[in-house]
Amino acid sequence: MTHNRLTSLMLTVLLAFGLSGSVEQVEGQRSGAPVATVPFPPDPGVDIDAKVLAEWDPKVAKEMSTMPGKDFKWPGALPRPGSTKIFENEWLAIFDDDMASDGSWHRHIREAVAIGIRPGRISELFMDGTLNIGEAGMTSGQLPSVSRFSTGGNNTTIGHAEWSTDPDRRRRAIYIEFKGTEVAGCGAWSSLAGCEAAEGR
Repeated sequence: MTHNRLTSLMLTVLLAFGLSGSVEQVEGQRSGAPVATVPFPPDPGVDIDAKVLAEWDPKVAKEMSTMPGKDFKWPGALPRPGSTKIFENEWLAIFDDDMASDGSWHRHIREAVAIGIRPGRISELFMDGTLNIGEAGMTSGQLPSVSRFSTGGNNTTIGHAEWSTDPDRRRRAIYIEFKGTEVAGCGAWSSLAGCEAAEGR
C-alpha cells in the first residue's frame, strides 16, 4: 500500500513538473492544447539500411563503428549521455532525459514510462543494421505525452543506440524505470544492477 501511494505521489509530481513554467515550452504550445503541426509534423518513422546510409553519412558510420561485440554486457536504457538522475528509491529510478547527439548502446531491461515534455527527431540504430529515423516524444499529439516501454519486444531482444538527429531540437522526457521488473535471465548478458535478482524469477 505504501508503495502504491508513493508511486502515485511521484507521478503526480512529475506531471506537475512537465506542465510547469520551468520546463521549456514548445513553440506554439500551451498547457493542455494540441501542438501545432508545424514545426513538429507527425512522422511514422522511416526504416533505412544503415550500411547504405553510412557510405555518405559520417554520423551513421561513426555509430556503426561502435557496435558492441558478442560478449558485450548490455546496460539498461538509462543513464546515458544527456540524462540526469533526479530521484531513486528501492522501487523507482527517475531520469530527466535530454537525449544527446551521441548514441548509447543499450537494451530496455525494465518496465518503464516516459513523460514527453519536448518532442524531437531521433535516430535509432539496431544491431541488425536497421536504422529508424522519426519524431519522438509526442505520441498523443499533446504535451506532456506518456509512453510505456514494455520488456520483451525488439527494444529488449535487439540491442540498439539512439541519438538526437537534430542537436538543436533534442527530444526531452522524464523517464521512470520500475525496479524489480528486470527481464528474467538478464544477468547472463546485462550489466544492469538488479539483473542478479532477476535470475530467480
